[in-house]
Amino acid sequence: MKKIIWILIVVLVVLLFVIYFVFFSKSKPAVVLISNGDIYVGYLKVTPSSLILKNPWILQNQFNQQTGQIERGFLRWKNTIWQPNDFIVFNRNNVVFWSYISKESNLLKGIEQNKESGFLPIQIQTPQQPQPQQPQQPQSQQQPQK
Repeated sequence: MKKIIWILIVVLVVLLFVIYFVFFSKSKPAVVLISNGDIYVGYLKVTPSSLILKNPWILQNQFNQQTGQIERGFLRWKNTIWQPNDFIVFNRNNVVFWSYISKESNLLKGIEQNKESGFLPIQIQTPQQPQPQQPQQPQSQQQPQK
Protein backbone atom coordinates (compact mmCIF):
# COMPACT_ATOMS: atom_id res chain seq x y z
CA MET A 1 0.00 0.00 0.00
CA LYS A 2 2.83 2.41 0.84
CA LYS A 3 4.43 1.68 -2.52
CA ILE A 4 1.27 2.69 -4.37
CA ILE A 5 1.04 5.93 -2.37
CA TRP A 6 4.65 6.80 -3.25
CA ILE A 7 4.04 6.08 -6.92
CA LEU A 8 0.95 8.29 -6.87
CA ILE A 9 2.90 11.10 -5.17
CA VAL A 10 5.69 10.89 -7.76
CA VAL A 11 3.19 10.87 -10.63
CA LEU A 12 1.36 13.84 -9.11
CA VAL A 13 4.61 15.83 -8.69
CA VAL A 14 5.66 15.13 -12.29
CA LEU A 15 2.20 16.07 -13.53
CA LEU A 16 2.25 19.35 -11.59
CA PHE A 17 5.72 20.09 -12.94
CA VAL A 18 4.57 19.55 -16.55
CA ILE A 19 1.40 21.58 -16.03
CA TYR A 20 3.41 24.47 -14.61
CA PHE A 21 5.83 24.56 -17.56
CA VAL A 22 3.15 24.16 -20.20
CA PHE A 23 0.48 26.50 -18.85
CA PHE A 24 1.91 28.88 -16.26
CA SER A 25 5.50 29.71 -17.15
CA LYS A 26 5.73 32.98 -19.02
CA SER A 27 7.65 33.66 -22.18
CA LYS A 28 10.55 36.10 -21.83
CA PRO A 29 12.38 38.03 -24.56
CA ALA A 30 15.48 36.08 -25.55
CA VAL A 31 18.13 35.36 -28.16
CA VAL A 32 18.72 31.71 -29.14
CA LEU A 33 21.79 30.36 -30.96
CA ILE A 34 21.39 26.90 -32.47
CA SER A 35 24.09 24.46 -33.53
CA ASN A 36 24.04 25.39 -37.24
CA GLY A 37 24.88 29.02 -36.35
CA ASP A 38 21.41 30.51 -36.85
CA ILE A 39 20.42 33.25 -34.42
CA TYR A 40 16.81 33.77 -33.41
CA VAL A 41 15.10 36.46 -31.32
CA GLY A 42 11.65 36.18 -29.79
CA TYR A 43 9.77 35.31 -26.63
CA LEU A 44 11.18 32.13 -25.10
CA LYS A 45 9.34 29.56 -23.03
CA VAL A 46 11.52 26.83 -21.52
CA THR A 47 10.06 23.35 -21.01
CA PRO A 48 11.80 20.24 -19.69
CA SER A 49 12.35 18.79 -23.17
CA SER A 50 12.30 21.77 -25.52
CA LEU A 51 12.47 25.51 -26.00
CA ILE A 52 9.48 27.28 -27.55
CA LEU A 53 10.19 30.62 -29.22
CA LYS A 54 7.09 32.72 -29.92
CA ASN A 55 7.07 35.59 -32.44
CA PRO A 56 10.53 34.56 -33.69
CA TRP A 57 12.79 36.58 -35.95
CA ILE A 58 15.85 35.03 -37.64
CA LEU A 59 19.10 36.79 -38.55
CA GLN A 60 19.50 36.52 -42.34
CA ASN A 61 20.69 38.22 -45.47
CA GLN A 62 18.02 39.70 -47.72
CA PHE A 63 18.21 41.25 -51.19
CA ASN A 64 17.00 44.85 -51.23
CA GLN A 65 15.29 45.39 -54.60
CA GLN A 66 15.43 49.18 -54.28
CA THR A 67 19.18 49.40 -53.78
CA GLY A 68 20.22 46.13 -55.44
CA GLN A 69 22.32 45.25 -52.41
CA ILE A 70 22.31 42.49 -49.83
CA GLU A 71 21.20 43.64 -46.36
CA ARG A 72 21.80 41.77 -43.12
CA GLY A 73 18.98 41.89 -40.65
CA PHE A 74 16.30 40.10 -38.70
CA LEU A 75 13.51 38.59 -40.78
CA ARG A 76 10.19 37.77 -39.17
CA TRP A 77 9.90 33.97 -39.09
CA LYS A 78 6.32 33.82 -40.35
CA ASN A 79 7.30 36.03 -43.32
CA THR A 80 9.78 33.47 -44.66
CA ILE A 81 8.99 31.86 -48.00
CA TRP A 82 7.24 28.79 -46.49
CA GLN A 83 5.08 30.97 -44.17
CA PRO A 84 5.26 28.85 -41.00
CA ASN A 85 3.32 29.39 -37.77
CA ASP A 86 4.55 32.19 -35.55
CA PHE A 87 6.52 29.95 -33.17
CA ILE A 88 9.43 27.50 -33.24
CA VAL A 89 9.95 24.45 -31.03
CA PHE A 90 13.68 23.77 -30.62
CA ASN A 91 15.11 20.45 -29.54
CA ARG A 92 17.36 21.26 -26.58
CA ASN A 93 20.15 19.14 -28.10
CA ASN A 94 20.41 21.61 -31.01
CA VAL A 95 20.59 24.75 -28.89
CA VAL A 96 24.08 26.08 -28.18
CA PHE A 97 22.82 28.73 -25.77
CA TRP A 98 20.02 31.17 -25.09
CA SER A 99 20.08 34.45 -23.26
CA TYR A 100 17.26 36.55 -21.95
CA ILE A 101 17.29 40.16 -23.08
CA SER A 102 15.77 43.30 -21.64
CA LYS A 103 12.30 44.31 -22.77
CA GLU A 104 13.77 47.79 -23.26
CA SER A 105 16.57 46.59 -25.57
CA ASN A 106 17.06 48.42 -28.85
CA LEU A 107 16.67 45.12 -30.69
CA LEU A 108 13.16 44.51 -29.33
CA LYS A 109 12.20 48.14 -29.95
CA GLY A 110 13.39 47.79 -33.56
CA ILE A 111 11.42 44.58 -34.01
CA GLU A 112 8.26 46.23 -32.66
CA GLN A 113 8.72 49.16 -35.05
CA ASN A 114 9.26 46.84 -38.03
CA LYS A 115 6.53 44.25 -37.42
CA GLU A 116 4.61 45.54 -40.42
CA SER A 117 7.51 45.20 -42.88
CA GLY A 118 8.79 41.99 -41.30
CA PHE A 119 12.45 42.96 -41.71
CA LEU A 120 14.75 44.83 -39.35
CA PRO A 121 17.98 45.81 -41.12
CA ILE A 122 21.04 45.97 -38.95
CA GLN A 123 24.30 47.71 -39.61
CA ILE A 124 27.47 46.11 -38.43
CA GLN A 125 30.11 48.66 -37.73
CA THR A 126 33.65 47.49 -38.06
CA PRO A 127 36.10 49.02 -35.66
CA GLN A 128 38.26 51.60 -37.33
CA GLN A 129 41.94 50.89 -37.46
CA PRO A 130 44.03 53.64 -35.95
CA GLN A 131 46.02 55.40 -38.60
CA PRO A 132 49.77 55.07 -38.13
CA GLN A 133 51.15 58.42 -37.19
CA GLN A 134 53.93 59.86 -39.27
CA PRO A 135 56.75 61.38 -37.29
CA GLN A 136 56.32 65.10 -37.47
CA GLN A 137 59.24 67.07 -38.72
CA PRO A 138 60.04 70.23 -36.87
CA GLN A 139 58.64 73.21 -38.64
CA SER A 140 61.19 75.88 -39.37
CA GLN A 141 60.19 79.39 -38.66
CA GLN A 142 60.75 81.29 -41.85
CA GLN A 143 60.20 84.95 -42.14
CA PRO A 144 58.16 86.01 -45.12
CA GLN A 145 60.34 87.71 -47.69
CA LYS A 146 59.67 91.29 -48.54
